Amino acid sequence: MSKLGNFLGSPKEIEIEGLGKIKVYPLKVKDMKIFKKDMSNEEQIEMSKEIIKRSLQDEKDITDEEIDSLPLQTFTEIMDAINDVNGFNENESAINKIKSRIKQ
Repeated sequence: MSKLGNFLGSPKEIEIEGLGKIKVYPLKVKDMKIFKKDMSNEEQIEMSKEIIKRSLQDEKDITDEEIDSLPLQTFTEIMDAINDVNGFNENESAINKIKSRIKQ
């Protein structure tokens, strides 16, 4: 492996509502294909589901139905952890930050 292997990123372990811990992995360059410039609300929801699935790599059997059934608080905690592990600041959502980069 080249020196780039040193920069693959480390997962962050988070606890959700005191019920259990999960590891959130950083997204990879290959994951950028799920981001589009202009998306409908439905496409943004689908993209969020895909981001969760890719970020929670240890949870191979996550389904869309499970994500759809999450309380909004839990969904927000997971997305906040994904933003954090990917280095997105708190003032701008990960989706908006990536959209801005794509437009450049």
